[in-house]
Amino acid sequence: FEAGDRVPVPEVGGTTFEGDELALADYEGRILVLNVWASWCGPCRAEQPVLDEVFAEYGGLGVDFLGVNIKDNETAALAYTENKGVEYPSLYDQPGEIPQAFRETVPPRAIPSTLVISPEGEIAARVIGPTTYGQLTGLLDPLVVEYGFGDP
Repeated sequence: FEAGDRVPVPEVGGTTFEGDELALADYEGRILVLNVWASWCGPCRAEQPVLDEVFAEYGGLGVDFLGVNIKDNETAALAYTENKGVEYPSLYDQPGEIPQAFRETVPPRAIPSTLVISPEGEIAARVIGPTTYGQLTGLLDPLVVEYGFGDP
């Protein structure tokens, strides 16, 4: 979304698998990639290596990642993150309340889905369905430059 067309993210947060309380507001001043996933979701499993690769490459460019696990069994979801070696936190949102808060931007049942949130807390981009490396980096690069975080 162009800078003038971006809408603020809803005030949402939750608890990570590690028991930490996190809110989207905690990421203000950085670019946030918010990914909605579930351990039973085949396309989610297929896109995980892409998310991991971009997370590793863009961490030094002012980009953070946060997962939102929905409609899942907590034990299965935790095993997924451990088995896949996911290095960024995920909120456990069994009822799917966080995606409901974004229903004006992304259909709540669209899984996986990915939102790119600007350092000002606005929705800068969205991907409905699994993302690719080229697609995600293509959405992040202009924001990294726009906010002066580096040269991707």
